[in-house]
Amino acid sequence: MHNPGNIDKNYPYPVLGNINDFEVSNLFELSIRYGARNNQYEFLCNLKFDSFRTDLENLVNQKKIKYMIQVFNAQTWYRQYFVGYEKEIRFNIPQNEIRGMCFFTGYIISVEEIDGYSPIGQNTEFYGKSVFDISPGSQLGISNTIKKFFDPNFSNQDLKNAQHIIQFVPDENIKRIFQVKEWGMNQLNVGIPKKLYEQFHNLSSGENQYFGHLSFYLPVLTEAIWRVESDDDVNNQFSEYRWYHVIEQLIEEMDLNVNMDPHVKGQELMKGPLKPYIRRLDTLMEAYISG
Repeated sequence: MHNPGNIDKNYPYPVLGNINDFEVSNLFELSIRYGARNNQYEFLCNLKFDSFRTDLENLVNQKKIKYMIQVFNAQTWYRQYFVGYEKEIRFNIPQNEIRGMCFFTGYIISVEEIDGYSPIGQNTEFYGKSVFDISPGSQLGISNTIKKFFDPNFSNQDLKNAQHIIQFVPDENIKRIFQVKEWGMNQLNVGIPKKLYEQFHNLSSGENQYFGHLSFYLPVLTEAIWRVESDDDVNNQFSEYRWYHVIEQLIEEMDLNVNMDPHVKGQELMKGPLKPYIRRLDTLMEAYISG
């Protein structure tokens, strides 16, 4: 099966993983396993491309190219590169150096000048039968990017300190509506007028809880889902926050139809708000420890 690629950019030479750069399989895939021990995150990263790419294997054996894993964490400004000549790369990161959303991307990097580079299966419609002179440090392959969310490793964690990703708070500056006060936080604080806040509390328990979920949580959740699924710079900047990660993860786990409207997905995530027996949103309002 032809692999579509991981990125869509313009390069002066074929780059494995770049859409349309190859007439044959464009596979360059990163997978990650990790655990925690002795205040360290231990990572095992594996890179994979098709077995017919003996040209790249030969360049690796000649130490002309190498593999690299880039780790980037926006919250702590952590950025580090881990390199090697094997497709399996292991490394450790102290737990206090990363938190929130981290991004992992694999690369194939030239170590020295390579003359007459022409990878197997390059797209002849774009590149013809050209050969290329590659400079040291050039990117010859770019993998998929994997996102992982890391909670701070607080000691003596107590679930009584847990917070939901959506919280309603009274706001004296709001008179007639309720809205999210700030999207750029791990927890979404929804400001509502004081009178409405009192009504909300009356609807948040007992037999009325079902109506409270419909009236308050669902509209906020619908917009949050829309932001998670909007492919634009304004909303992508929220991907490092906890609410974004929880909702994105739940949508993936439930394998919902990509064409489903956000408000319908919201109902699915709430386990069907049309079912009166809903009692709790614990599976959706995933808790995190505030410390």
